[in-house]
Amino acid sequence: MMLAASKALSHKNEKAQLIARDPSKNPEELLSIHPDNFRLTPSEIKTATFRPKKWFPSHGPHVGRLIIELMDGKSQEYQFENDGDMDAAMKHLSQLLAGKVSAE
Repeated sequence: MMLAASKALSHKNEKAQLIARDPSKNPEELLSIHPDNFRLTPSEIKTATFRPKKWFPSHGPHVGRLIIELMDGKSQEYQFENDGDMDAAMKHLSQLLAGKVSAE
């Protein structure tokens, strides 16, 4: 199983956004939509931590953040624009990454 992140949702290309939002799409198809898309397997993830929103956000308004620490020591931060997306991420990642997910 893998996680696929899609930058297409943050771009103005409507066709790419529709493809990225279609739950029936194979995640492998999302990789070709935008050059910044990538594949991240659960075995590459050391920890996943949900944190509250930043007081002074630099990338726009958001309700919370996800910090993913990788096995190679690098980390990635994602921001959630609404509670529904953050709740869904917490639910699914908790199941997928059993024992690696925490909330602060």
